[in-house]
Amino acid sequence: MVVALNSVAIRLNNISTPRGGTMPRNAINDFIKLNGRPCQYPEALLPEMHKEDGWQILENGMLTLPHYGTVVSKGEYCLTLLRTTDGEWSLTAMVCPVPNVLSTWKRVSNWGVVFSTLCLILTVIVYLAIPELRGSIYGWFIISSLLSLVIGYTVLAIISLSEYTFPEMTCSLIGYVAYFFYESACIWLSVIGYHLWRSSVRNKETASVDLVKHGKRSYFQCFLFTYLLSFGLTFALVIIQNSNIPNDFKPGIGVEYCWLDVHIWAALPYFFALNGVICVCGIMFTYLAAKVEKTEMEKYNDLKPIVSEISDLNLSGRFAFVRDNRRMISNYSLLLLAFVIVWLLNILSYLGEMLSLDNGNPLLYTTDIANFIEGPLILFVLVIQTKVLFCPRR
Repeated sequence: MVVALNSVAIRLNNISTPRGGTMPRNAINDFIKLNGRPCQYPEALLPEMHKEDGWQILENGMLTLPHYGTVVSKGEYCLTLLRTTDGEWSLTAMVCPVPNVLSTWKRVSNWGVVFSTLCLILTVIVYLAIPELRGSIYGWFIISSLLSLVIGYTVLAIISLSEYTFPEMTCSLIGYVAYFFYESACIWLSVIGYHLWRSSVRNKETASVDLVKHGKRSYFQCFLFTYLLSFGLTFALVIIQNSNIPNDFKPGIGVEYCWLDVHIWAALPYFFALNGVICVCGIMFTYLAAKVEKTEMEKYNDLKPIVSEISDLNLSGRFAFVRDNRRMISNYSLLLLAFVIVWLLNILSYLGEMLSLDNGNPLLYTTDIANFIEGPLILFVLVIQTKVLFCPRR
């Protein structure tokens, strides 16, 4: 053990006895003073900041963590002096990180994330392989959103499947990268809805024009908006996490997990509520676009008997675009529905964690279900349901 000391006698009041009581001990007289650390990256236990960090030293010198039901041997922890928030010095325990041992269900769930990611990759490959899809702004919006989601899911899969305990800095970086790309995917979703609505209102064929000739500028503007906004959200998260506000209001990335701490209410505004607002924006734009296209189709139906007789008005070309736009709105609505379903399942699991439900409660497993079905759902909506593999090619 290592004890950081000064000339003042320091007493420990939480040494447990075999009878279940406690007794005081002097840290200088009753502990061996050594220099060094028990491992490369020991972690301080701070029960005044995290209730689950409560610790107690047994009479035989071992340290116990009641919340986790763990007993730490003498060579795997040390005692050191840390300054508390009120400026006082306090003796606290530092332990070696516990390996991330996964349960059987968690292993199955994590491989479900891998399966979902493979479905997303397959969807991207299909969109890149078909010229009609990769040559339109709508197709590139879908590809950009899915690529962001693939990167985010891949990072989370690495975290989940690895039993390695990452250093705090690396853990934080991984979490922020996953957050950046996941939010980018959600923002792309609203950008698609906005673009479809703008295309309908302006009465221009901007949703299906050739990307090389007409769409580069529009796509680049949306690209900048999406990733700059995602960067701003991620940067704000970094600032909040490293600020002096109470820990209950911080996202918790890199503290206990390499992702947001879903065991505190702070995850609600930073992730769940934020993505809910983004989904609402997408739903709003979809509704407005569908309303405009419905009006256009009603006009077309009224003029349909005479379209063939009035060649000068070029009505057939205009309303062919309306039909294409309506089809894209329909496909986008299904994609948005898939995102909303996954979001709702994640919310249910989060509420289950916050309400401290029993481990066997089904609500606690809805996030695992959401992570498993998101990829297959998107593959079904964008490829299988729309039958893009069987569409005639130009």
